[in-house]
Parts: sequence; C-alpha cells; structure tokens
Amino acid sequence: MPDSTFSWNERAGRFRDASGRFVPEAKVRSGVDAVVDAASQRASNLAKDLREGRINLEQFRDGMFQAIKDVHIASALSAYGGKQAMNESKWGFVGSQIKAQYMYARGMLNDIISGKQAMNGRLDQRAIMYMEAARTTYETIRLREGLKRGVTQVRNILHAKESCDQCKGLTGDGWMDADKMIPIGARQCLSRCACTLEMRILRAAA
Repeated sequence: MPDSTFSWNERAGRFRDASGRFVPEAKVRSGVDAVVDAASQRASNLAKDLREGRINLEQFRDGMFQAIKDVHIASALSAYGGKQAMNESKWGFVGSQIKAQYMYARGMLNDIISGKQAMNGRLDQRAIMYMEAARTTYETIRLREGLKRGVTQVRNILHAKESCDQCKGLTGDGWMDADKMIPIGARQCLSRCACTLEMRILRAAA
C-alpha cells in the first residue's frame, strides 16, 4: 500500500513524497513485494492449518478468498495511485483480476475434495501462487495506465534469482515496442514472475 504521506501525480503516473520528489519505482515495487510476501505467508498458514485439522475446508476457502481480495486490492492501489485515484472502471478491472483468482482457487478446492490435490507441502505452494499473482495485477495495471499516458516502449527487468528462459530472453532483447512485450504473468513462470517493466515515451521526430 502507498505511504499515507505520498501524493499521486496523474500526469507522470508516479507518487511524490512529502517533499515533492518522485518516489523511486523500485521503492513502490518493494512495498508491493512486502505485501505479497505477507499474503503468501498467510496462505501458507491457512494450508497448513487445513492439513493439520485446525480449520475445515469452508474456513480455508473463506480465508483464501479474503487473502486474495486483500492482496490484489493493495497491489492495484499501488499501481493506480491510491484510493483517491480510483473510479468505477478501475475498480471493475481490479474485480476481474480477483474473480479470476477466485476461479483458480475454486479449482484447488475441487481438487482437494476429489483427492487430486495432495494434502502436503504442494498444497501450500499452490495456495501461495494466488497471492503471488498480485504482482501480475500490479504490473498489468502499470502497463495499461502507461499506455494511456503515451508509453511507446518497454523493457523487461529481471529480479528473481532464478528466472524462466522467456523472461531472460525478453530482458536480453532490451527496449521494444510496448505491444510486442509478452505481459508479465503470461510467460513460462506464470504468476511466479518477479520481473518488472521499465517504460518510456519516444516522440516521433518532427
């Protein structure tokens, strides 16, 4: 979530701190990562509680759905510029991202009931994936909003210690037209992608 002392500059699509200086993108993303990490621990704890009989499947479902909603809203607000920047259209997009994760989570629940999903550490990792997808929500919104502001080119920045070949290849390609970039979350590593996108606006020569 954005710091309460930050203000949003709509034209630049960036936060300013109390002194009026732009907040580094890396600092905002670091805050998103912290929220995602906390949500991932929350999901892991829920899965462990289910496996060890401290909660039932209904409680697990409710806890997962609430955690999904919380983390995706927090990530979206960081990308959009806080609650004051929200409108009906933006909330609608956030809702679509949350509903998609609910659908995947329901698949997990069905697999638990059928016995397809083993009640071991793999359940924990699967539950965490729906929280990690909030990074995709954040980066997707950043790009969507950047395009509205006239962004023409993007480049991929690696952050994970181990990245998929697709992310490595895109990073090696450097700057490219924004419409040619494979979106974060749609690559081999799916929701586990930890990459970020750097954006710029190139004006056509007069």
